[in-house]
Amino acid sequence: VYLPEDAKAGISIDRVIGAALASSAFPVFFGRVKLDICEEGDNKGSLICPEGFHKSSAVFVDGGVFDNIPLGATRMLTEDEKDESGKLKPPHYKRPFNYIYMSPSNTRGSSIDDASCENVETKSTLRYGIIDQLGFLDDTINIGMGNELYSTLRSYDWNNVDINELDVSERYKRSSKNYPRRLLLTSRGTPITAEYLWHFGAFASKDFREYDYYAGVYDGIYNAAKLLCSGSSGREKCIGKNMRVIHSELGLNEDEDAEYMFAMLYRKDICTNDSSAERCNGPVLDVKNRFYVLNKAMKKSACDSLSESAAGSFDKFDKFDTFLANLDASHTSLDLELDVFCDERLNALLRSGDYWYISYLQHMLDRMQKLEENADDSMLKMPIVASNYMINSVEVHDDDFIWANSSLPENASMWWYLLPDEVGFDVSQSGMVFGYRFHAGPLFAGIYPELDAGLHIVSDVTERNDFAHVAINARRRVPTTFGISSIGIGYGFYKEYGFSTQGGPEWTATNSNKRVNLNIGLLADKFRITYGKRIDGDSRARNNSVMIIISLTDVKGLVYWLFGKDAGL
Repeated sequence: VYLPEDAKAGISIDRVIGAALASSAFPVFFGRVKLDICEEGDNKGSLICPEGFHKSSAVFVDGGVFDNIPLGATRMLTEDEKDESGKLKPPHYKRPFNYIYMSPSNTRGSSIDDASCENVETKSTLRYGIIDQLGFLDDTINIGMGNELYSTLRSYDWNNVDINELDVSERYKRSSKNYPRRLLLTSRGTPITAEYLWHFGAFASKDFREYDYYAGVYDGIYNAAKLLCSGSSGREKCIGKNMRVIHSELGLNEDEDAEYMFAMLYRKDICTNDSSAERCNGPVLDVKNRFYVLNKAMKKSACDSLSESAAGSFDKFDKFDTFLANLDASHTSLDLELDVFCDERLNALLRSGDYWYISYLQHMLDRMQKLEENADDSMLKMPIVASNYMINSVEVHDDDFIWANSSLPENASMWWYLLPDEVGFDVSQSGMVFGYRFHAGPLFAGIYPELDAGLHIVSDVTERNDFAHVAINARRRVPTTFGISSIGIGYGFYKEYGFSTQGGPEWTATNSNKRVNLNIGLLADKFRITYGKRIDGDSRARNNSVMIIISLTDVKGLVYWLFGKDAGL
């Protein structure tokens, strides 16, 4: 793909950044990227394209969607250059083609902390359930990718250059099968968070992505130094020396995160074999650094995985769950606060315990919603809107969850909170109810307190006045049974009101009563049925004062996700 040049500045940095973003635009988490490109045809337009090309545009996604191991495509682009007649044109080079394949699974040494893995008993249970068979299927996908790489490597001779062969220009005149090539396989020196959740673990937190990024920067330095030291004597010392030079030349010692990652992994790669090497006896690493905490948790998680069966086990969620548990434990052992991490989403994940996946899904769906905000077809957005509506209806509290009063996202405008939480119909008095609710987290046995207030507009066909109420409820989420999602019982104070001659509400001369309420939440508390019984006054008054309300709850969230999101409110 040719990128067009601007009239004076050549190819702008913005176009290069756009191309880089397009190369990693994996669907769901990243939107497709539209790029200005040069296509074959008459050269016309304000942007400069090579001769025989004209300016156009196209939409791009991550190439891994179609070809996750594009060695073959890379070879074709590099070697299969054609002349005007369409025949292959031999390259005019004196050096071999160097292909660099960044292998995600090729690690240097062990990713496991051997000291923490002592006395680990490896289990050998083989399970045959449906879920476990899906895990086996996932493993076959990884095996298939390995087979794809194997087939690609067999199709051409990828390492056919002797290290002492300096001039290979004559070999370019022969068959393209014999072009001089060298395949360089990179390696990784640390586990990365992207290994979790089918390679989507890093999307859970910005801290995860920054760890993986700086680990990648370090590995780039290591692999570049390794290439420079090919064939040299004292290879390990040479690699360490060149790593220090590259690190310094890139100015990474001025980046606090890059410097810490380099120091931590350099000591593992270089100082383990040569403790006298430069930088091996520097200051002790700060164990309260977020990268140290993440690295420690991943090593412990790799160790823990040894105690689980690797055969037929669908444990992707379990592995990530174990990692989060070890990450939380690292805070405790180091006496750290959660704010050691920069990303509040990660802190929310750690606070969520076994329900971490709810916070993860909220983040994922919110990202998908943002990507589709400019979509023309509103029907295509409805599944995402509905999913956001439901997942934001869940509120996680310290290893438990309850149904939220409102599915409004945290960044919604304060004006949305003027809308009622509940709109209902009072069956007993033919009137409308408009209510607001506030609740705290679970106190004990999953029971949480709820404050309830509202206005009751009574129909004119009755002889009763409009009234208001304030109530306190004890509520508990229950396992879904016939659509029932929660049950609550409470005590309320009800006060009638009329209107004075000045037009305002009149409270002083009206009746009041106290009631006990029983209410049942349905379908994730999106609906509620309330039964209220008066408990003061004489028996006749109590028997004639029964209240039955059928209501729609989460009105704020429903209106927001249906209309407000598209309006940008």
